[in-house]
Amino acid sequence: MTFYQKLQLDPFVLKKQIHNSVSKNERQKLFFIMFLRSIFIVTFAIGFISAIGYCFGMENSFLAVILFCMLLSLRFVHFGYKISHSIVSLGIIFIVLFSIPLIFELENFYLKFILNLLNLLLLLFLTGKDPKMGNPGLYSFSYIFLLGTSTKLNVVQLNSRFWLLLSCFIFFSVIFFQKHRHKDMEVSISQSIFDKGIASMRNIWLAYYAVGTSLIILLSEVWDLPRAMWVGFAFSSIISTFDFSSSKNRVIDRMIGVIAGSILFMVLVNFIPKDWLGIIGGICLGLSATYRFKNVFNCFGALALAFTIFAGNSAVVIRIFDNLVGVLLAVIYVFIWKFLLRCMPFDLDALRK
Repeated sequence: MTFYQKLQLDPFVLKKQIHNSVSKNERQKLFFIMFLRSIFIVTFAIGFISAIGYCFGMENSFLAVILFCMLLSLRFVHFGYKISHSIVSLGIIFIVLFSIPLIFELENFYLKFILNLLNLLLLLFLTGKDPKMGNPGLYSFSYIFLLGTSTKLNVVQLNSRFWLLLSCFIFFSVIFFQKHRHKDMEVSISQSIFDKGIASMRNIWLAYYAVGTSLIILLSEVWDLPRAMWVGFAFSSIISTFDFSSSKNRVIDRMIGVIAGSILFMVLVNFIPKDWLGIIGGICLGLSATYRFKNVFNCFGALALAFTIFAGNSAVVIRIFDNLVGVLLAVIYVFIWKFLLRCMPFDLDALRK
């Protein structure tokens, strides 16, 4: 495997290779590759997001974060069906992204719930043929993040967003075509969704995920929770696993990671500027292989931004509180769905296959 190929590996894989290596020099080389990979990703992210903000307006900076995450994913993960249908699906995804600020401006909570649910069903069913590859988690996170950071846009800003999304659609389509044009060439989008029947366990799980995410968005808005998207992230993170049996471990890891990361940030911000802590958190995130440690360093970026909005250490309290609410609601939601599945004529163990 070449140096470049090793740079493409996930930290989990690199850490496993480090653990299995018998050579000290090899372990040092692998750790250097992992560290360099993290530096490259953070540097590229800063450059990509800054360039979009400069060219299309700073109001699109949050959208740029999502586009960056999509770009990283699209290079490696395809949709599971032929390229012509995949490009159409990619176009639909960009239309959904464009609709989010328009939905944000609606005043009727229940109309917003219906539209959010329809959008999430589209995103998950178009991209979630193999949920274990992470597309459902990526696109639900993207939806919650964009909705949570949306502001009212004027006509000029909407026009700018349209051209940004159109430009990225063309750019992403070229990359997607180059990387995945020879994969699943005989599989259509309808075969991908209905290959095991409309009521397959995968489709039920995707519906469960979309309904849950839509409900948590609705509840967060009705309750007018501060920094409500953090509740959505916590909730979505717990229910995003395709294996219900791992939900308990994710609950524990989520809360330990959030509490530890929030406290660590609160201490370090007294000695290190918050913007630098956000960058340090991004680098450390690239070195993290476990869900718990990813939650620790996710706090750095989230709190670095929130400290510009909330006074003192209020952001830390809000982050812990929102995550606790999201996790508790996720536990209740998972329990209800497991009960409903037992009442259905399906094998619950099929979810683990």
